Amino acid sequence: MLFEHLLGFTGTDVADRGTDPERAASLPLTQVEHLVATWIVGIWQNHKWGAYDPSWAPGDDHSRNTLFAAAMHQGGSDPDFRRAGRSGRGVLGC
Repeated sequence: MLFEHLLGFTGTDVADRGTDPERAASLPLTQVEHLVATWIVGIWQNHKWGAYDPSWAPGDDHSRNTLFAAAMHQGGSDPDFRRAGRSGRGVLGC
């Protein structure tokens, strides 16, 4: 879903490749990192699951973000962070 929109994508049809796909495919690593991170947050996390919706909400338009929000609404979050050298005790010492 991401790579098909990049310059230089070779695809399955020669007509879609452009005049010089190898040259167009060159991006600095910082641009690649930004592109992938932006795509994950903006597209992948919001992509609707369709046929893979959970059994408790069939027919709803769910994405990874809406399912995470539903889980937090249902049970919340109770992280148990550990300090180094203090096994069994949380951050607050409880």
